[in-house]
Parts: sequence; structure tokens; C-alpha cells
Amino acid sequence: KEWENVPALSTLKDTYFPAPVAEELGRVTVRLRDPETLEGIGRRGLKLFKAFATSLNLPTYAATNFLGNVLNMHLAGMDPVSLTKELATSTRAMTQFDDLVSTGRTGSGLFKISGMSDADVLKLARERGIVGRTSGFASEFTSPDKLTPTAEALMAGRLNPLNPENPLYNIIRGKQQQVIEDPAKLALFVHELRKGAAPDAAQMTVFKYLFNYGDLAPFERQSLAGSLFPFYTWTRKNVPLIFGSLATRPQRLNQQQRLKDLITAMGEDDPDAGTTPDTLLPSYLKRGDYVDLPSVGTNRVRGRLRMPLQDINVPFEAIGDPLGTFGNYLNPGPRAVVEWLKGETLRGQPIRYGFGAPTPLGELLGMAGTTPMGERVQSNQSRYVTGLVPVPSMLRPLMTEPRRGTTQPLAERLAYTALGLSPTEITPSVRQSALRERQRARSEQTAKRRQALRERNLRE
Repeated sequence: KEWENVPALSTLKDTYFPAPVAEELGRVTVRLRDPETLEGIGRRGLKLFKAFATSLNLPTYAATNFLGNVLNMHLAGMDPVSLTKELATSTRAMTQFDDLVSTGRTGSGLFKISGMSDADVLKLARERGIVGRTSGFASEFTSPDKLTPTAEALMAGRLNPLNPENPLYNIIRGKQQQVIEDPAKLALFVHELRKGAAPDAAQMTVFKYLFNYGDLAPFERQSLAGSLFPFYTWTRKNVPLIFGSLATRPQRLNQQQRLKDLITAMGEDDPDAGTTPDTLLPSYLKRGDYVDLPSVGTNRVRGRLRMPLQDINVPFEAIGDPLGTFGNYLNPGPRAVVEWLKGETLRGQPIRYGFGAPTPLGELLGMAGTTPMGERVQSNQSRYVTGLVPVPSMLRPLMTEPRRGTTQPLAERLAYTALGLSPTEITPSVRQSALRERQRARSEQTAKRRQALRERNLRE
């Protein structure tokens, strides 16, 4: 039946072929019949990764998402007191959403907007796309994907954990949208209405500062956000917002910087923290969004503070290190290909050679071994492969991160991870990667100087 859609093969649909030949032809005709199926597999795989990185990454993603929403709401003009009150009111309203809307209550005890009942406000917010399944990150999971039969069998099914649209995942995703995304957008919407803004203007303010995730060009939605860059939508909309706010709301942005400086000072003043100088850190730990974190261990700990303001560094980082910058935003599939061809990760850690401390998952799967000196090791290649396993952040310290050389308590690491700070302890292996990075940079500089000298000699 599938051959009827392929003109070149439709005349052969009643022809008998031996089973092995028919099987191979079946695989070919699937691609000929629908070339988009391969792209669909990529999008479905990216959705699976995003599911583990967002809605299933509890409580890490909820913490970082909440911080980003609050800071952008403050950037929109809400003061801390009204922001807190409006968030509490909107969260309570979202928990009563169905009851308020279906019964059509005429009271206005929650929002207290003149001439509008609470039910009217919620209906207006839903009609304007402020709240609901398509208003936030959950909308990125609603588009259908065309799959090959094999991929359909592998990544579909109601109870299949590899299905990113698993009903259980959708329930978790919907609840998170209801308690994180929707209250923030509803609070800003109500704040603007209470100031006297028209519904159209209030809607535009919400989408300017908290973003309409569905507002992308088809190419961006299908190819960039859907296939290459998992978190393209946030960066694509936040970078212009921050640069524009430099001119229109510099005081508000300065308050974000002061918050970052306060957190940085807390880490730098920690008397128990390690004293590894910045010159011995890998370049990715020197980025502007990394800060020192207090730790009871003896090693220095750096964490990534995901504030909207930090996206201002993205264009400059892209100029200085385009491969590293865009590589960090890549879908894990293409990024793994790039890293495998390079023979090392984008952070400079070798893949194809050498050994390192075993990961808990490597030990569990029997990938680790014992050296003649009695030391447990695991090949960097298998460490890299196990590191590609999509697991929520809270499970990574327990599964894919080696504990050798660490002095940071596991409870502290999990606490920082839960807050979305992505803690990195400066262990001997991290310092070794920084050393390899400096050696590589010196080798590249030497090669450039030699090349320039050869070119000059040829000209002379």
C-alpha cells in the first residue's frame, strides 16, 4: 500500500519479491515516500531531550524558569512588593481556573479590576493566549512529527518512556505550566490591566517580557528550534530584549547586576573555599554567567547563575569562540557528532583516548576496570557515552559524574543542582582540562607564527 504513493514503484506493488529483498525495499520506500520522516526523528529525539531538560528536570528547571520570569517581570516595571502579591494571587487563580471560568462567578475578589469579574479576567487571558497549553514552553511539544515505522514503534505509545508526548509527561508538563509559566504571565497581564492598559497593550507587554513561544517563523520553528537548538526560543527573544533595555531601562538591568555581584561576593568571601586561581580554570568556567559558590569542601566550586541579563554576553562569546558558543546551544545529537569528530568535548576533555575516574553508571554497567596498581578507571570513550544518557539534573551526580577527587558533600551538590546553579567542583581532572586547553592554545599560536613566518619568507 505504501508503494502507491511512489510513482516510480507503484507499478511493482503486485510483484513478488523474496522476503530479504522486500524488507530492504520497504526501508528504501519509506524514505522515498516521505523524506520528512528523518527530520521528524530528529525533532522527536530533540523533544525527548527537552522533556528531560525541562518538565522532567525537577526541581532544577522550575527554579531557573521561575528566576527568569521574576527578573523579567521586574524588568517590565513591577516592583518587588506588587510582583510578590500578583504572583500569589495569580497562582491561586490558576488553581481555581476551571471552577471560576465554568461557573462564571461575578465576584472580583482576586484581581480587583474595576468592571471585570475574576472569571472575565481569566477568560480574557485565555483568549489572548496569556495562559493555557500553547502559551509557554509546553507549546513546543504539541506539533506532530512524521516518523518511519521503526521510529514510530520505538518512540510512540502511551506508556513508552521514550515518547516525549507520553501522557504522564504531558500531565507533569501541564502542571508545571500551571504553577510556573501561567501565573507569571497572568500576574504581568493583570498588573498592566490594573494600570489602565488596554487588553491589546497588556498582551503585547506580556509577550515582550515573558515571550510567546509559538511566535516564530516557520523556518525557525521547524529547523532551528525544532531540530538544532533546544532552547532557541528563549535566547532568540531574550537577547534583543536585554539589549533594548540597556537604553530604555538601564536602572532595572543594573539591579540584576547588583544581585549577581552579591551572590559572587558570598562565594568569594567563603573562608573554606579552594584557592584555585582563575588562570587554572577552563575557559567555560570563566564565562560571565559563572560565579563562585560557598562550599564546605576544600575545592573551589563554580556555579552557573542563569539570569536574563547574562544573555548579553552571547553575541560577544560567539565572536570570540563561535564553535564553543554555538556548540553549547546545539541539540545533543549534532553536538555529539562534532565532538566525536574532534576527538574531544567542547570543554576540551578527550574522548577517544585515555582513562579517568569511573562514573556510577559506568560501574553499574561494568564499563570500569582495575589497573595493576589497584585503581578503578573507565575509558574516556565510555565515560562520554554514558554522559550522553538523558537524565534529569538531580540524577547526574548519582549516575554520570565521577566522585574521585571531590570534597564537596553530595547533599550540597544536590542542593545547588536543585536551585539550577549547575555546580562544578574544581577537581584535579578539571584543572587538567584547563592545562590541556592552555597547551592547545599555545600550540595554535606557535603554528600561526610559523605560518606567518613562512608566508613572509615566500614574499621576500
